[in-house]
Amino acid sequence: MIMRITGTIIGYDPGGNKHHGLTKLVLDNGSIQEWTTETLDNAEQVIKIAQEQRSLVAVGVDTLTCWSTGKSGWRPADRWLRQKYREVQNSIVTPNFLCGSMSLNGMALLVSLRNQRPELFITETHPKVLLWFLERENTTMKIKKT
Repeated sequence: MIMRITGTIIGYDPGGNKHHGLTKLVLDNGSIQEWTTETLDNAEQVIKIAQEQRSLVAVGVDTLTCWSTGKSGWRPADRWLRQKYREVQNSIVTPNFLCGSMSLNGMALLVSLRNQRPELFITETHPKVLLWFLERENTTMKIKKT
């Protein structure tokens, strides 16, 4: 079964001051209507923009939506990504190595959106891995960015 999503999906790549990446994808029955990216100053700006999206159906954030108590905090999904995408494996690190913005600001967005919209689909993302995958596959996918 193919899902034909209508609504807005946002992606957030938390960074330090003036390095908060936000992508907005607007879909109509699975067809891309708008795709924008911008870099914002702080997480508050990201939260405000996200909360203003009336048709928001999903959000993907580069943050820790789950933890692991194993060696160095390595999570099974991270290990799998490092194995599968060796070309960009250095962008996937143990949670014990991470800086604060990714874990704190990313989760701040998710908590604020979950409080506002309990039904919202939320997922964790690895933007650098996804970008590498999409760019590699772009010859067949023909992604057009506006």
